[in-house]
Amino acid sequence: MKKPLVLWDKLLNLKKLWRTQDSLPAQKIAPFFDFDFYQSQSGQKFPNEQSALEHFMEVGWKNDFSPCESFSVEHYLSAYPDIRDAGVNPLLHFLDSGWQENRRAFSVSGHINELIGYRREQFVSLGRRPLTIHLMWSACNRLTGWVANMQSHNKEVEVYASSRLIGKAHVQIPSPSSKDMEYHHFEFFVERPVNPVRVKFDDGNNCVETTLNTPPPAEPVNSSVEEFLQRAISPNTTAVAPFSKGLIKAFIAEKWKLVKRSESVKNPATMVSIVMPVFNRESLVASAITSVARQRYNNWELIIVDDGSTDKSLDAISQTIKILGIESKTKVLALENNAGVSHARNQGLNIASAPIIAYLDSDNTWDRDYLSLVVDIFETNPEANTVYAGQYVYFFNEVTNRRYLAGIRLQPFNRELLEQENYIDLNVFAHRRILYEELGGFNEKMRRLVDWDLILKYSEEQHPRLIPALLAQYNMGIAGNQITNSEDLTTNLKYIHHMD
Repeated sequence: MKKPLVLWDKLLNLKKLWRTQDSLPAQKIAPFFDFDFYQSQSGQKFPNEQSALEHFMEVGWKNDFSPCESFSVEHYLSAYPDIRDAGVNPLLHFLDSGWQENRRAFSVSGHINELIGYRREQFVSLGRRPLTIHLMWSACNRLTGWVANMQSHNKEVEVYASSRLIGKAHVQIPSPSSKDMEYHHFEFFVERPVNPVRVKFDDGNNCVETTLNTPPPAEPVNSSVEEFLQRAISPNTTAVAPFSKGLIKAFIAEKWKLVKRSESVKNPATMVSIVMPVFNRESLVASAITSVARQRYNNWELIIVDDGSTDKSLDAISQTIKILGIESKTKVLALENNAGVSHARNQGLNIASAPIIAYLDSDNTWDRDYLSLVVDIFETNPEANTVYAGQYVYFFNEVTNRRYLAGIRLQPFNRELLEQENYIDLNVFAHRRILYEELGGFNEKMRRLVDWDLILKYSEEQHPRLIPALLAQYNMGIAGNQITNSEDLTTNLKYIHHMD
């Protein structure tokens, strides 16, 4: 029987590969070496291409110099720490065994690269790996999948019941911390259980289909808010939790208990500043503004920051404010250019005058009692600096052109888990203004994950208070320009507060 290859043996083999470069002759490496590009990377001038190649093999890769634009030393070593720890030249490893091990090559810009070779303005292909799709049911009517060996970005899967198209889902690129870098994730919320379902994915020249015959799991048995909040939680299960009709009724009853209790606290002098960034949301922003205007607690100011919209968002904002009669309570700041949601929110924070700050995105809405319960927490707990609540998560199906309830998002605060993934949405997070004055606002280097970064920063010294109620409607997929789909994950992840 062949002896299995353990990790230590593998590392020894990798070091052997580095010492015996003859296993990869120069003519095999040369197509992946761009002389002019390497000189610009290293900042040095070499007498000829051979001397530059020798420099890369001996010294350059250790300084993160890449041999060509289409193969990034830095990204390969970051994605595969075992290669980095072994002290192996990443290009040598990839050409010798990484390709067969289904490892990924990355361009200097960070994109996954199948055509990694570059020689005299010609790309050299190592071939395209076959596409495969993996499917499984998770939670209640939630279909999860992975596309292996995806070649490009911003693709969609199509979901069919029999021959009828019932929905589409965007394929998401995994984070650098994922152990499955070759897999690209998607998920789809099926309104009613269907069996079987067929999933189709087309990646340019490749098309693959697969069928799932297993019925969805049964609905959860949690029938009380207390049971739900005490459920076992593990990473990757916090985004959307399954629900039952009984659990929703229990949350509604719990909310009314909290509302009744808060009515005994009368302090309309406590003002709340609401920051709402807007970018090209002319068809959605009216609903968000209306949910603010209909709050039972009415001592608020709404600060709308238009982040350089190119559609008619500003007209929709102006018209909605006038119809609702809230001109005196609303400030509209129109930025000339789109600079990202962090910059837009910071501009709003700069002119916010209230001691309590809340946030609402232009594609989501609040329950009418959200602000009253937030103010109640701060008034009855003067030492508290932050508070958060739960929310309903709706999924918009662009095929049927309607939304439906996909799940709920709420759980007790756990700092260790929060550092792994965000389960608190900014739309149901509020804080005292003093935190902004002491710690600053949103990181303007980031255009995605900015809410996670701020919540980590503001909750580091003191845990936020929990309102055990569902007080907002979060809409997934309803806006074509949602940050989740339009902004790259990996370039923003490195700025997260606890990863500094």
